[in-house]
Amino acid sequence: MKKGSILFFILILGGTCQTVLAKSIADTATGTFVLPAPSGKYGVGRSLVYLQDASRSRREVPVFIYYPADQSNVANLIVPTDAWRKAYLPVLTRKLGAIAATAIVNSRAFFTNDAAAISVKEKSPLILFSHGMGWSTLEYSFVLQELASAGYVVAAVNSYPVAPLLQAEDGSFIKGEYTGDKYYLLTQDLTFALKEIMQQKGKLHPVLDRIDTDKTAMAGHSMGGAAALLAASFGTGFAASVNFDGDLMEASNKAAPTGAVLFLNQLPAEMKDKSFADLQTDSRVGWRYKQMAKTAGLSTSGLYISIQGMYHSNFQDYALLPENRIPENIRKTRLGPINGEKCLRLITATTLAFFNETLRGQKADWNQLSQQHAEWRLITLH
Repeated sequence: MKKGSILFFILILGGTCQTVLAKSIADTATGTFVLPAPSGKYGVGRSLVYLQDASRSRREVPVFIYYPADQSNVANLIVPTDAWRKAYLPVLTRKLGAIAATAIVNSRAFFTNDAAAISVKEKSPLILFSHGMGWSTLEYSFVLQELASAGYVVAAVNSYPVAPLLQAEDGSFIKGEYTGDKYYLLTQDLTFALKEIMQQKGKLHPVLDRIDTDKTAMAGHSMGGAAALLAASFGTGFAASVNFDGDLMEASNKAAPTGAVLFLNQLPAEMKDKSFADLQTDSRVGWRYKQMAKTAGLSTSGLYISIQGMYHSNFQDYALLPENRIPENIRKTRLGPINGEKCLRLITATTLAFFNETLRGQKADWNQLSQQHAEWRLITLH
């Protein structure tokens, strides 16, 4: 990946989105939270499909398909059913406190579920996304909508029991035990979902007939980000993979992704000026950066980008909530001092610049991005 390239992609929050976000904050007190409208060229469609893996005792894998669609003026519920929302509320309450959990479990976004609303005519790259431990892909709706509104088709893969609560196609809730390596479980679900999408395409959803099968990528957060790199190690068809703040542990430390790699990570404030060589020798976290360097060295190219003030949960939708809606201990340990909306837009802008370069051949001006945003730091690994 060359420095000094000529194209720079970044999202800008317009007046319409500002209005929507202001309304979102005001509505949080009543338990209603509306994500900012998608900021890209397209609106966003979202459909839920269920896959069953016959080779693993008919394991059920719910997948949300996000796709470029006509603009929607209606904010639809993110958690799709009444039963799911009711069962999910106590789960999120234990994680986020009652006020934030109520807002998130009843949150809405400007998605349409009308399959006829597909807008993109050209072939679209496909991105598979995996969630972190204890969450589902529902809590990453902002990032996923931004990818879809920029013209990407995203398959958001949900894996039980890493996700604590998933509703099955028959309305029941998915149950079962798993005692093995959960990084490997996520990887299996990602690769299985990709195989099914490639084989069934339009039988699953009409938009899948419009994907560019030569341009696929993996992405994920935390455990899902590490699993995404491992999943991108199988086969040679992956142009890119993105790891959102996921440590490469257990099975994932053997990842050897076949395309370009982006690590988008938090970085402790006291380390923000350290060189990458110094980070690798740190007695507390040096192992993390050594593993990062090793994995990037096995890929075609590797970037490490940190955003100052970002913590581990700044990738998730609840980072958009007002500070007074989140318990102080949760806010201080999981969300950094950076403004939540600003950070999510930096995350999506960075990710889109990377995917536009690796999947669409649009060279990103990484130097300009560094100069424009003081919180943003890039290190070329390979």
